[in-house]
Amino acid sequence: MTMNISRFTPYYLSLFYFLFFAWMGIQIPYFNLYLYHIGMTPFEIGIISASIPLVRIFSPALWGYVADRFDQKGMTGKGLWILSTLSFSLLFFANSFASILIIMIIFTFFWAPTLPITEASTMMTASKTGIDYGRMRVGGTFGFILLSWIMGRLLDNLQITLVLWGMMGLLLISTVISFRIPMKKGEGARISLKSVSSEMRRKPVYRFLIVAMLMIFSHSTYYGFLSIYLESMGYTKTSIGLLWALGPVGEVAVMLLSKQILGRFGTLPVLKFSLFMAVIRWGIFAATNNIVYLIFAQLLHAFTFGTFHIASVRHVEELFPDNMKNTAQALYSSSAYGIGLVVGTLVSGFFYDIIGASLLFLMSAIIALIAIVMLFKEKELT
Repeated sequence: MTMNISRFTPYYLSLFYFLFFAWMGIQIPYFNLYLYHIGMTPFEIGIISASIPLVRIFSPALWGYVADRFDQKGMTGKGLWILSTLSFSLLFFANSFASILIIMIIFTFFWAPTLPITEASTMMTASKTGIDYGRMRVGGTFGFILLSWIMGRLLDNLQITLVLWGMMGLLLISTVISFRIPMKKGEGARISLKSVSSEMRRKPVYRFLIVAMLMIFSHSTYYGFLSIYLESMGYTKTSIGLLWALGPVGEVAVMLLSKQILGRFGTLPVLKFSLFMAVIRWGIFAATNNIVYLIFAQLLHAFTFGTFHIASVRHVEELFPDNMKNTAQALYSSSAYGIGLVVGTLVSGFFYDIIGASLLFLMSAIIALIAIVMLFKEKELT
């Protein structure tokens, strides 16, 4: 596969990650809070939240396959950005559970593949330029920190509808930037459904995807209900925003040092360590809402997401052949952020009013522990 990489490509990719995760810096802490304030019940919020990872089960894999097999001009990612932005704009005219659910399903169908398709381009850029993946990806960490903090400050004084306007603005800018990123091109019939199925049946592949699925499952209560839980405990929106922003702070060092970390320890030890940190982190959320402990737990995000993500993206790149790179990153996204998150979000949404956030976070710790047990049974993942 070929890409026309210029000396500006790494900078455009960094800007892409900044915008993509800045959008998530609004969506993750505040979109469910927006839904709650316009009258959605916790169960309805759980259903709407689950629609995103539900679509991510098949959408990234579908579009990743299309990009690898048919897209020899690299236009798939750009078209998906246009369609996702247009579909998201419909939320400004929706206020019922059914209408919001339908719009989010359509939006996610186009939006979910944009990241894994770009990840494939980033890995190719890293291999051709020698620039570390983490140095490009770290822009996303800054984006999440900045927007989660800014939006929290603004929402203490402005209407909750600002959430939609902020998300829409970032989508528009991202669409423009996507035309400056050279997408990885397909190579015709070299990839087929049969070859993808054959790769999926390999033990190292499906074993890793199950572990990734369990890890993201363990994040479901955190992603879906942390803001609502903290608000019920008396935290202001500014405090909530600061806590969300604090999470990725440690990611900065992890992303900048990703090449050295993986080079010294390897992907398997890094994945094991990340899962162990997840057990500790969710255990803290289950045990207390004291601000000091919450700050410490949020700093562990550097490991439960940061080191786990860089090890996972690298491992996926190593597991699959060159003609399946878009498909490979899409399968990882579909498994972890699709199946793992949809099941976890549905469970969290159903049980939130029944057993409360503390027991749900305890469940998250147990899920991460199960993933560790699976991983420690294997000497190698390759």
